[in-house]
Amino acid sequence: MRIIYFDIDTLRPDHLGCYRYHRNTSPNIDKVANEGSIFTNCYASDAPCLPSRASLFTGRFRIHTGIGGD
Repeated sequence: MRIIYFDIDTLRPDHLGCYRYHRNTSPNIDKVANEGSIFTNCYASDAPCLPSRASLFTGRFRIHTGIGGD
């Protein structure tokens, strides 16, 4: 199994062709999406981005990783 994970900050899915946007704004992302999986629901465990990304890769909440704390 091969997994490619794209993490793009502030990209709206409603402006991507693979999510049925009417303009050709994302031809390369659309090519990758056509051969892979598209997820329509995503829930962030934390805000801002850094602690949320750490949680994604470790499976631990911000309080346990200490990343992004004050």
